[in-house]
Amino acid sequence: MIQYLFINSEAPTPTKPNNQKTLTPFLDLPIRVFSILGVTKKANTMNTIFKVKRLYLVLVLPLIIAMQCEEDDLSSGFETAYTIDNTSSRDLIFFRDGFPQVAINSNSNYQFATELNQVTEPIAPTAASVFSSIKLYEDQEGSFILVYNQDPLNDDVWTLTEPFENKFIYTLNITDALLNE
Repeated sequence: MIQYLFINSEAPTPTKPNNQKTLTPFLDLPIRVFSILGVTKKANTMNTIFKVKRLYLVLVLPLIIAMQCEEDDLSSGFETAYTIDNTSSRDLIFFRDGFPQVAINSNSNYQFATELNQVTEPIAPTAASVFSSIKLYEDQEGSFILVYNQDPLNDDVWTLTEPFENKFIYTLNITDALLNE
């Protein structure tokens, strides 16, 4: 246990048992502040402790708040989603490299990719980095038959909507007429 003696508002002199280490300069700082504030009486000690706590709070709080700020995340921003809306009368199968096949039933839709952008504009399908082509197949007697192919991508057949702020959706509407071309 370290004891401090305050004599005539001079800098405190720590006394310690032989087996105890000395204080570091940082831990010695409150003692110096106490001596500067003139802690000489026990009754005045609590007021001084609150003054020192406020002083530390004012000095250290901005540092703590500044360290809590995070760097801008490169994966945050405006989202562009890509969906296939199957309004045809056929059930389709969507293949994408590196992903499992997905069945897109008749009169249903499937969101197959999203991409984030730092600017307020959507990312067109031709500029997207998450996919480069669209190939839809139909299962006919256990064989996959290619019924729609968009390679290279064509932005003109995609519909752009903005359902809410910071979110864009490009939709490829698959119809029977489009599959019969």
